[in-house]
Amino acid sequence: MVTLKDVAEAAGVSISTASRALRGKAVAPKTRARVEKVAQQLGFSPNVLAQGLATQKTRTLGLLVPDITNPVFSDIAFGLESYLRDEDYTLILCNTDDRSDRERAYLRMLLSRRVDGIVMASSAADSSDTCSRTELLCNASCPVVLVNCEPITGLHAMLVNAERAAYLATEHLAKQGRKHIVSLQGSDAFWFSRIRLNGYTKALSDYGLAGSETTLVGCFRREAAAKAFGELIDSRESIDGIICDNDLMAIGVLQEAKRRGIGIPDDVAVVGSGNTSLCELVEPALSSVGYDNVILGKEVGRLIIDIAESDRPPFVISYEPTLTARASSTASGDSEPSETDQLQGGDL
Repeated sequence: MVTLKDVAEAAGVSISTASRALRGKAVAPKTRARVEKVAQQLGFSPNVLAQGLATQKTRTLGLLVPDITNPVFSDIAFGLESYLRDEDYTLILCNTDDRSDRERAYLRMLLSRRVDGIVMASSAADSSDTCSRTELLCNASCPVVLVNCEPITGLHAMLVNAERAAYLATEHLAKQGRKHIVSLQGSDAFWFSRIRLNGYTKALSDYGLAGSETTLVGCFRREAAAKAFGELIDSRESIDGIICDNDLMAIGVLQEAKRRGIGIPDDVAVVGSGNTSLCELVEPALSSVGYDNVILGKEVGRLIIDIAESDRPPFVISYEPTLTARASSTASGDSEPSETDQLQGGDL
């Protein structure tokens, strides 16, 4: 078996120089080219496991998401993986399916593999197990970054301003003249949903619509949202606006409305959350409030590597959402002027 020492001797450099050259570190371009050429000629393949034992780094990170079929999380994963790939890190993707037992099992697996960091974009709704999850995260032997999860003291967090997102969606419908706006909420067991509810109720109050406050609690799936919307329509005739916790739920509403012959947006205006690529693929095009999740994923990657390679104190970064109005909530589908996305951060 060809070793790093063999490559170094053949290239006429020290072992440390050969190692740096093959890892893309600071060496002269001509030296790097010579070492890479020799390594290729000899068929040398670095022993990642041995390197990890020597450096106490695996160059591996873990990502937990609740539903990889939701474009919000697949976009975050795409952005994160693409950034990590350029930095010579590997990503382990864990889909928890919104189950606390899977969440715990994946966390233990990642810690046993000695990953260099964990990105937590999943927050299972089983409140009885919250303490166990928090204990695992706080006692982790590697940095943890929470993404759109309830902040935990001592841990890093990147959060969309969920309250602002719901406020923007509700405000948009109020400005369209909607008087009976309903929030279709995924689950009140999730911190994210509870924060969104605050923005929704505040907007209703600001626009004198507090009396129309109604919230349905279901789950975050398209089919469940369609069923909940149907039941709501059967029980009330005054609804003229719906905001949803995510775009999949909003698409379920659009599909049920079409099945029942309900005009969108003439009878009921609909706004989703996430502003994913699905918004342009449905008819009518879906209005949504959100942020660029691919960019968010890349930013998470940059930050967690920085944390893993340094001793950065815990921080919370708020990512501000914007509204994109389309045909599901406006007759013309013209977008309203929106705020510019911005990152605002601070140490805990």
